[in-house]
Amino acid sequence: MIILESCPFCGSQHVESSEVDINGWMVECMDCHATGPIGRTEAIAVTAWNRRHLKAPVHSQSVATAA
Repeated sequence: MIILESCPFCGSQHVESSEVDINGWMVECMDCHATGPIGRTEAIAVTAWNRRHLKAPVHSQSVATAA
């Protein structure tokens, strides 16, 4: 069974893998349409997608500028 992590960009659980070309698979988020790398097999594409998944949120810091 292949387990897809949520989207690393929007956090959606609505992600799917699909064959995009002969010998090519890709994972796509159905909400924000982010895509993962194309792999020769579904397992390779899913592994690449899951590797991009962030386990902790990334917080940006705002930078104040002096006027």
